[in-house]
Amino acid sequence: MRIILLSSLLLLGLIGTGLSNSAVLAQDSPLAEEQKAVFVFDIRMDKISNGELGKMLDLESKMEGLPGPSGDAPPPSAIERVFGAVSAPETIDQIQDMENSNGPLPVEFFITIKFNDSEVAAEQLDKMKADSESVEIGGKTFYKPKSEDAPEGILMNVIDDVTMEVGTELYLTRSDRKVFTEGLNSAWANVPDDAFRMAFDMAGAESLMEDVMAMGRENIPPNFVAYVDLLGNAKDMRLSVDLDGSNLLTMAMTGVDDDAASELQEGLDSLLGFAKMGGQAQVGGLRAMDPDAADVATEILDALAATVDGDQVSVEIPKPDGFNEAVQRMVPGGN
Repeated sequence: MRIILLSSLLLLGLIGTGLSNSAVLAQDSPLAEEQKAVFVFDIRMDKISNGELGKMLDLESKMEGLPGPSGDAPPPSAIERVFGAVSAPETIDQIQDMENSNGPLPVEFFITIKFNDSEVAAEQLDKMKADSESVEIGGKTFYKPKSEDAPEGILMNVIDDVTMEVGTELYLTRSDRKVFTEGLNSAWANVPDDAFRMAFDMAGAESLMEDVMAMGRENIPPNFVAYVDLLGNAKDMRLSVDLDGSNLLTMAMTGVDDDAASELQEGLDSLLGFAKMGGQAQVGGLRAMDPDAADVATEILDALAATVDGDQVSVEIPKPDGFNEAVQRMVPGGN
């Protein structure tokens, strides 16, 4: 998640880097496997704010008053969609170092941001140009901000009158964004078309996953170490959320094989059991205030279970009847 946060700030804060003025487009250069993206995310703000629940809660007008992550960044209400992908560093330490270094990034990435208004996009472009210098690469104009404190190797690009992107030179100077590993392509194809969705090729980030698991073993109680080890049973993980979909949440993982998937399902089901017990302890208090909302919460908790089918492990939380109305009553200012 640190990768997503850093990359989003790079775009929304419009920061940049020094960059070598290469004359050759990277689009003709094949990517090494370690340069390919293993994580992809897609956030469609328009689908969130303009859905049935979003309209009930008047999210569009509420987001207009929210500030961006920095003084120069656009407010969330100005954004229609953010889509991006990133390769994997080898270690957790490299992720942490990204936040404190202006040297080369240990990852390749791109983030595409689409605004819902051409005037807002033009304002952001003007700000970008004011703080940047243009660079020609392969006959195309990119922008690199002048800040000496920013990481190296970042470019910014204008796609059309409402769409901009930021990323590393290796990705942005390609003719397309077909930079996923084979595993990520396979995982992404199985993610539902929801408002928020992500996929992670865990097998493609083997070195990073080994480091994550080693750190987990050192920092959690011994009786939970077995759950950490189960991460090695999965090739990928997918997650999607849509408050207007038939499922509020869908999480799935592909096991290394059928046996590994069965072990993964048992461990995940056990973890969900802890979450279910914690949630049930809160339902009693909610029932005293709003019995209908308590029924909705109980239905969601009852759905917290993992299933397995071959090498596929999944958790699906269907949207209960009365969910929108319960949320509307509980959210301050809901209509």
